[in-house]
Formats: sequence, C-alpha cells, structure tokens
Amino acid sequence: MTPERLSRILAAYGANADRWPAAERDAALRLLTDDPEAMRFMREEQWLDALLSRHVVPAPHAALVGSVLVGFAPPSGLSVLRSWWTRFALAGAALAGVAVGVLTLDVMHARSSGRQAMTLADDQETIFTPLDTDEASL
Repeated sequence: MTPERLSRILAAYGANADRWPAAERDAALRLLTDDPEAMRFMREEQWLDALLSRHVVPAPHAALVGSVLVGFAPPSGLSVLRSWWTRFALAGAALAGVAVGVLTLDVMHARSSGRQAMTLADDQETIFTPLDTDEASL
C-alpha cells in the first residue's frame, strides 16, 4: 500500500475504514500507523466527511412537486402517436449505434490483430461511383 493509493481510497470511500475495499483495508490501516503523510490524508478526509455530514438538503416545496408532476401527465390523442414514433425513432437510432459500434470494433480488431481489413481499390466501382453518361441514359 502506498500513500498515493491510500489517498485515492480515502477520496473515493471517505475516512470510515468500514467502507474501504476489504482486500486493502488492513494494509491501509497499517500504513496509517506507520506514515505521517498518510495520517495527514486521513485527517483531511475526516474533516471533509464531517463537513459533508452536516449538510442537510431541505425537502422540496409542495408547489414545486405539484408542478413537476403536472409535466408528467399521460399523453392523449395525437400525442400518443407522436410518442410512439419518437420511441420507434429512438430504437432505430440505438440499433444504428450498435451497428456502427460493431463495425468499428471489427475494423479496430482487424488492425490490432494484423488481419487484413477489406479495402477497395481505387478503380473498383461502388454504389457511390458516378454513372457513365451511357449508363445514365438507360
């Protein structure tokens, strides 16, 4: 256990040792007894924990709760159709994102594994190749 690691544990879990990862707890406690710098980290974190424990979040005002709940009224009429299309569009966008992710991973895997990715030659036609004037008249 290093003082830097203890500092990261304290920042993530606070000064209460019961919250620390069990696998590192004993080593961290030993470091606290041996290293004055580690003890300084602990005191700073105890101060922050005490400050945070005094903070109280007030309950929201009833008018605020009411106005938020009014915004979540169930849709009716045309809104239902619009809501359905919105969900359909979001699902389509999610599927497109998955497809792009899979293709990206395949290309990245091809590069990292030394596998030859499929490439097109400069003279190879694709659907994006402009048509010749003879073919355009068909």
